[in-house]
Amino acid sequence: MSYYTGSQTAAVGSLLSILAATLLLNSHWTVEDASVGTNNKTYKWSDGDSQEFYLNIDDNYVSWPIVRLWQGWDSVNHAGTGLSTPSGTMFVKQDATYKIHYNDDRFIYSNMGTNYTYSFYVGQVRRFNAAYNMPVLVATTATYSSDNPMGHGGPATTSTKFYCLDLYNMIQTNFHTMFHNNYDGCWSMGNKTYAGVYYLQEPMVVTAFNYKPFGIFDGVIPISGQVASLGIADGDTITVGGVTVWDVLGSGHLVILKRT
Repeated sequence: MSYYTGSQTAAVGSLLSILAATLLLNSHWTVEDASVGTNNKTYKWSDGDSQEFYLNIDDNYVSWPIVRLWQGWDSVNHAGTGLSTPSGTMFVKQDATYKIHYNDDRFIYSNMGTNYTYSFYVGQVRRFNAAYNMPVLVATTATYSSDNPMGHGGPATTSTKFYCLDLYNMIQTNFHTMFHNNYDGCWSMGNKTYAGVYYLQEPMVVTAFNYKPFGIFDGVIPISGQVASLGIADGDTITVGGVTVWDVLGSGHLVILKRT
């Protein structure tokens, strides 16, 4: 896993600049089409064998890039092909400290603004059967919100979007964690115990297509309404054996992200 942090300005093209410096350091990601348009690129993820998906980012807006997953991509006509996640989903950019958590299958992009922190997910979860190509996208349709999308554990609000591009069953569907509820997102993924130590658990995820668990939310612990009992806050870190392992990020809804 790789972890990067730095300063980001809310500006046209600023997310693409960060990805150019970090995402392509991972051999599973390549630029598929750099000629979609100004500040608009499509990236390809591949497992090096038969699985792939495409991520299009339209970064022509100051405070939000439009993001979308595609089954295929036509680099001649500069357009997605096959199944896709719905249009209109975005990340949120701020004048902020950004953090990106990578492994070979996914990346998590976060930015920590003065008032709010937002986190977003692109790629595979830790699948129970790696032969099933089922990339997911956690994004939002709100250009401004007090909620951190990743802290919900599922599509709990009208703006938070948890999409799965299920290329095994050939359907685009929602997904959520096993502990998702319809009010505040997620209950039992993190708690402070009577022993005074924290119990943290990455939840299983299911699709709304058949509600079968298809993997573990890799490196992600949605916290939601458990913030007070945990005694943690936006910007905290959690160490294990003297090593910083988890970042605590979020406003409105917290999420804990594994750093190493």
